[in-house]
Amino acid sequence: MAVMVTRSEMEVVEYSSLREMALPLYLPCFISHTVRCLTVAVLPLHVLSLGFSYDDVGFLSTVAGAGIALGNIPAGSLTTTYGPRFVLLAHCALFAGSAVLSSAASMV
Repeated sequence: MAVMVTRSEMEVVEYSSLREMALPLYLPCFISHTVRCLTVAVLPLHVLSLGFSYDDVGFLSTVAGAGIALGNIPAGSLTTTYGPRFVLLAHCALFAGSAVLSSAASMV
């Protein structure tokens, strides 16, 4: 079984089995999706513990879901241009940066 994955317009990587694709492709996507899902599950509980109302939690969950959905649109074209590894690393860096800013904001 030959699977071809294009990292950029000039490079094509050919995998002979799904097992070879596990580490470079499936593991980073699994980690990214797990972190996203945990954030969606834990964030409302954290906001409730800070004393916000259920309406605020609902609004925040809606905005977070819309942000994830709208963020996938430019991510698709960036993946075509720069490759999946760059986009995944940029995603992780943005997520880490926003986590640092969020923790700094709660200290103020």
